[in-house]
Amino acid sequence: MIKKYYVYYNIKNLLKKQENNEKNYSHFLNEIIMFKVITIE
Repeated sequence: MIKKYYVYYNIKNLLKKQENNEKNYSHFLNEIIMFKVITIE
């Protein structure tokens, strides 16, 4: 059986956060880390 892994990352407002990188750096990392992994057999 081959399993397919689908990973969805929450990276919206990425460009806005890169503009203010110093201010929102921690929030940016928090959104990057939040993701769902869906496994389909």
